[in-house]
Amino acid sequence: MIMKTNSSFAPARHLLLLGSVCLAVSSGFAPSAFGLATAAAEQKLVEQLSGQSILASTVPLLEGAVGAASQKQPGSAPDYVRVTLKSRPDADAIAPAIVAAAVKGVGPDAAPTLIGRIVYEAVRVTPDAVLDIVRAAVRNSPASYAPEIVSAAVGAVPDPYKLVVCECDAYASDGKTMLDKKTILADGGSGRPARAGDLMPLVEAISAAAMCERPELDLLTLVSSAQTALLYGVPPIYVSNYPKEPRRLIPPTKETPPDEPPDRDPVSK
Repeated sequence: MIMKTNSSFAPARHLLLLGSVCLAVSSGFAPSAFGLATAAAEQKLVEQLSGQSILASTVPLLEGAVGAASQKQPGSAPDYVRVTLKSRPDADAIAPAIVAAAVKGVGPDAAPTLIGRIVYEAVRVTPDAVLDIVRAAVRNSPASYAPEIVSAAVGAVPDPYKLVVCECDAYASDGKTMLDKKTILADGGSGRPARAGDLMPLVEAISAAAMCERPELDLLTLVSSAQTALLYGVPPIYVSNYPKEPRRLIPPTKETPPDEPPDRDPVSK
């Protein structure tokens, strides 16, 4: 007799999920669409991992599972990213690889908004890894999607004005790096372009990270997308799973940078 060692447990997993839903409904706590999507995403990933848990799986296995699941069900790719990162204590370290796997899985024909949602979910779970997440997404998607990626990342970070260290030289096509008519991208309004090692607000570093990954991009377009996310937020589809949160529209008083940049913050690694 031939036994299907992995797929034979699938009915049991389906029954377990159904039983949990029925129990919640009978107890007066109907599961939300978000909860159902999360449970379904976890189940799908476990199936891709041949029954092994997300926590116990190696990073290469997780990349393969997220990529395969995203290819089969592109619309659920943001859920696969969120569930994977929430299940791992090393989420900050593996976030860029998981995002890259999801972006590759949905393919180059995916809508920019879908790529943005993948980035948004990843940054919500691992905000300290935002710069590496942005670079991974920009590296693995069409260049024209970069403004959407920047906007999604800015909309997801809890403190867009946190000072971080610029990782590389960032120049706009006209040789300037202006966030708007009043704010120069780096060095507290000195008028010179951003350079590696400069301290800058996270919102500006996100644009610089995308530019550093793909120098052919126009920095002014990227910072315009960042500014739009600050002023108007991200599309409703990004935040449908989360309560509305206040966003400071006016930057706080700039901190006086120290003489020497501090040790690199985890968010800029």
